[in-house]
Amino acid sequence: MPEPTWTRIGTTTVKDTATVELDGGDLKEAGKLDLFVEVWEVKNDSRDDENYIACTPRAGIYPGKAYGQGWDRCTNNETTLTQDWDENESGGYEISDWGPTTPKTSSLDWSMSASYSQGGAQGGVTASYEVPYIARGIESTPNETVAHEYTYPSSVDIWDDEAKGNFVELESMGEGWIEEPDYSEGMLNVTVSHEFETYKWTDSIRPRQIWLYPSVGASVQCSLKNLLK
Repeated sequence: MPEPTWTRIGTTTVKDTATVELDGGDLKEAGKLDLFVEVWEVKNDSRDDENYIACTPRAGIYPGKAYGQGWDRCTNNETTLTQDWDENESGGYEISDWGPTTPKTSSLDWSMSASYSQGGAQGGVTASYEVPYIARGIESTPNETVAHEYTYPSSVDIWDDEAKGNFVELESMGEGWIEEPDYSEGMLNVTVSHEFETYKWTDSIRPRQIWLYPSVGASVQCSLKNLLK
């Protein structure tokens, strides 16, 4: 009998743009955010009312400095990417694996594959990236959330291609079982919040620099209704 394999349920994408207001009411684009979410499943042969699922969100972040229409003083400051499995409307769940599981202080290098031990499901679900100059903190709550906070340290070498002023893509993975959901019931929620950093000068006899932190966010409820499009 062939081993079960991961099947992609569906995907969804949410986009948003942050603006910053300068003196005189002039608005500039601080940056853009894309949240792309994939959800995979494999049937539990021993329980008809349970599925194993894997969620792999990716947050693509464009600071204003990284694209032509953006305000070139805007850089990346802080990001939080969260899978909230406790926002479950089908009646039950359990997180069996997740990642990344370790904090980092500088360059990120991480990869993970969904496993599903019961029944021996084979690959097809992976998450990985390698990005310089991003620090990662672990904010996860056991069996409730898969959550990470990212900050963007600067390099002392001027020739280094820093993440602070460039496009970055952040990714995580959560894997577990969930009771069979109805079409409109949420299996989990994915949210991302991002803070940019910029500054303006006061319009006065003695101009001074004021730091600004425009923010942007996106949220996806992972239900069959939203994923099967």
